Amino acid sequence: MEEELLAIFDSDGVKVNSWPPHHQFKTDMAEKYQPGLVIPPLAESYHLVANGMINVLLKAGFDKEIAEVIIREEYSHFADNYPCPLFPGVSETVKMLSLYMNLALVSSNEAANVRKVLGPALTPYYKPFVTMENFPQGGKAAGIRHCLEFHGLTPDKAVYVGDTMSDKKAADEVGVFFIAAGYGWQIRPEGDHPFPVAKSFPEVGGIILSHFGLA
Repeated sequence: MEEELLAIFDSDGVKVNSWPPHHQFKTDMAEKYQPGLVIPPLAESYHLVANGMINVLLKAGFDKEIAEVIIREEYSHFADNYPCPLFPGVSETVKMLSLYMNLALVSSNEAANVRKVLGPALTPYYKPFVTMENFPQGGKAAGIRHCLEFHGLTPDKAVYVGDTMSDKKAADEVGVFFIAAGYGWQIRPEGDHPFPVAKSFPEVGGIILSHFGLA
């Protein structure tokens, strides 16, 4: 790499097709902890999207105390009980991008869940590997700043790839270029967006290369 560049990725909804398993998780947790709480069907559930599972649970109607118990007692085992597949092309695209730039991860999921889904083949590509345990108060913006500081880079040398408007807000707060995964949890390709929206993870890779003048 002649010039130090950095691509920072969210995990859920960007690399991992995890909303359907998260929907099932909410449904199961309602049955176990808060009977009577109605979770909408999967196709009607995307309005519950939020950054951080605690916020998803609260939007779904869980009592705050129950949501905190679920996070503490259940969510660290999520990846064991609710398998989440990678989106097509993730492995190949990550390895290709690593030839041109540094890669990092900022996710509001728990480290154990993210590492299990990415597996030993992909996890080492992300330095630093920032998850909810690392920035419980500062949110994703704090995680993005940490990645920049870790590599000693200014915001103009980095991009952040997310799939929600909260991700866009975090990127804007730090001043890094935002790319949306339009196949993930919230943002869709349709409509007029002031940022690029990819329809697949390989397309994310192409947008990153183009942004940095490498394609």
